[in-house]
Amino acid sequence: MQKKFFSTAILLACVFAMSGCVDSDCPDGLCVENYGVNPEYTVTKAPLDAYCTIQVEGTGTVDMETDYVPNVTWCENGNASEEALKVQAVSARSYGYYKIKHYGKVADGTNDQVYSCKSRAPSEAQLNKTKAAAKATSGIILTYKGTIVCAFYVAGSKKQYLNSECKFTGNSDSEGWVKTQKYVTYNWGKSGGKADGFTQSSIGSVNDKNYANRGCMGQNGSACLSDSGWKWQDIIKFFYGDDIVMEQVVGDCIDSSGKDKCEIVIDKPGVIIDEKDPCFVRSESTSWYDVDAGHNGHLYFTYTTDNAPEVVGTWKFTVTRAGKYEVFAYIQPDVGAVSEKAPYTVRASGTEHTVVLDMTGKSGWVSLGSFDFAQGEDQWIKLSDATGEKYTDNNGKRIIFDAIKLEDAPVCTDACTLNATQCQENGLQTCRMGANGCAEWSEAVPCGDNKICSGTQCVPVPPVETCANPCEVVKLSECVDNGFHVCVQTNDSCRQWSDVVPCSDGMKCENGTCVDSTPHNPADTLETPAACLTEIDGRPETILDDLDPCFVHTNSARLSELNGSFGYDKHLYYASLRDATQVDAMGTWTLNVTKSGKYTVYAYLDGGVGQVAPMIQYIVRASGRAYHPTISVKEEAGWYKLGNFELEAGQDQYVQLWDIVSESNKEYVDYRVLFDAIKVVPYQENTVSEEPLNSEDGGNSGSPSVRVSSESDCSVGNPLKRDSTGLWVGIFGGLVALGMARRRKSRV
Repeated sequence: MQKKFFSTAILLACVFAMSGCVDSDCPDGLCVENYGVNPEYTVTKAPLDAYCTIQVEGTGTVDMETDYVPNVTWCENGNASEEALKVQAVSARSYGYYKIKHYGKVADGTNDQVYSCKSRAPSEAQLNKTKAAAKATSGIILTYKGTIVCAFYVAGSKKQYLNSECKFTGNSDSEGWVKTQKYVTYNWGKSGGKADGFTQSSIGSVNDKNYANRGCMGQNGSACLSDSGWKWQDIIKFFYGDDIVMEQVVGDCIDSSGKDKCEIVIDKPGVIIDEKDPCFVRSESTSWYDVDAGHNGHLYFTYTTDNAPEVVGTWKFTVTRAGKYEVFAYIQPDVGAVSEKAPYTVRASGTEHTVVLDMTGKSGWVSLGSFDFAQGEDQWIKLSDATGEKYTDNNGKRIIFDAIKLEDAPVCTDACTLNATQCQENGLQTCRMGANGCAEWSEAVPCGDNKICSGTQCVPVPPVETCANPCEVVKLSECVDNGFHVCVQTNDSCRQWSDVVPCSDGMKCENGTCVDSTPHNPADTLETPAACLTEIDGRPETILDDLDPCFVHTNSARLSELNGSFGYDKHLYYASLRDATQVDAMGTWTLNVTKSGKYTVYAYLDGGVGQVAPMIQYIVRASGRAYHPTISVKEEAGWYKLGNFELEAGQDQYVQLWDIVSESNKEYVDYRVLFDAIKVVPYQENTVSEEPLNSEDGGNSGSPSVRVSSESDCSVGNPLKRDSTGLWVGIFGGLVALGMARRRKSRV
């Protein structure tokens, strides 16, 4: 059934072209009210007065509420269902008010609105329906920022061409397109101006300061929404935007007996109950004040008192979708001194909750907390002037009554356990129930003078420990007589040498480690090494692969081999970590340094090889000192930085790895430890990442690498013959060191 004829499109398209805008309130013929932004808020206690009659050209003066609005509603969209008829009545009344204010009269026909459609005269039953719609919305017009809205409407595309959201989504070439569809605006959820995505109607002057143009209603779309269960207030916002104000005028002709009861339902997040909606109920008082500010450009306020409440505002609604909702109040800043103790009462599921809000310094939507709302009525938010703050005069504190919004409460992520504590810098946080109903950490409370936060409590500041025997590098060990000591961190400010750990009989201290002092045949434990010919001579990159002669390993029976799939150059050795004090499998990469200097050392690890230990500790001997870098292994393959080291010319420096657990990997017994390539590059400032340096070809790309072959031009003679002592001492020193570390742990 067709709900609207093309005549209305002509009507509204001609509003400005034919009638023009000739009075002083419409500059430049643009039908613009309040052109520009008010320099300051205006305060008034008087609502808009009703226009009880209207002069219709060709007919004369008729009653606005009982004659004009019902007849226009019938002629323009009389076959629509109940809620759409109410929308039509409000739009027709608002347009009539606009014409009276600017021109004093209204045309009957397509130039303005159709009042007398004699060829389609309504029956008594039909006219009674439109009279009921007018009565249910008696005296309600549309305003925006205090301006009466010229409420445009056209037929738009027929219902059968609208989608499930009652919108036409095609274009001028689509089936169902009609000429009036181009004027229809969809502004559900939108506010503000063009920059905010708000759409105005091209029928009138389009600019963000033309407050009279707030879009255009499509009558077939309105009927579609009405048939889908939408209430008239939401249908109006669907076309004219969330910030449209449904203003109630006052006068003898306004019939409040037929007004709709509060029909705002909470059935989705983001429902707003504005203080201009019928669901906001004000107590009888002469102390209500209006301000052209706040949500939708309007708010009420009154002054605080320490007496019994006189001014009370209640936001009512019906919940059709039960659940936990977060309640927000809209607070407008800069409207004078405001209350510090605004007493909101939230009634939800039969229980009343009191929330005291400090309005000072607040702006926009402010949370009052999250509450469980049951399905049904008798649930509301209430605010009164009884804050306990004494009334002084009109310069005293104000309490604001503006819009309320209900959103779905945030899902709690169990950020903390109630009443638990934790340190935040030098303060203590406590897990409290937040305003949104979720457990969250409070702001940190400073521990105060002479206290520090440690663990989960504030404790006295410990006395400053004097470093009796200071050192610089943690874990560095040095020989002392026939024993050694280790550099340890005793507190945040002190590093000092431990007590000396003597070497046992038959052992001697060498390079900070107890080693066997008796001659030893390397062939008993070591594979027969080939000559290490790879020189570290300052070139961009030197790689010692696990298949190079510079890599020597012990006990082949304990080592497994992977070839063709994993590791640098598709090969690696691995062994299982053991909870033992003696080494079975050990690998040593000899550093044949021919050019002294500072170098960065990397280890290549393929973390995708089965169950690899996530923490691996190496030993790096450099310039006479032993270092113990620990790296965190990730699943991807790549280069992992061991550190920056000063390397001296010679072959008594190495990188070493064992198959026994250390402090960093003691919980990873039976995990794999990988013996793969080592890379040495000259040190550069601020260019080395702590993360793995990956390459898609297994690490064999980028800068040229030094590889050992029978044709190598890097030969420096037989390094074992020239200086093999440092290599063997380093290897066997490592075997003994871990066993001694177990014994010295209790001493350090």
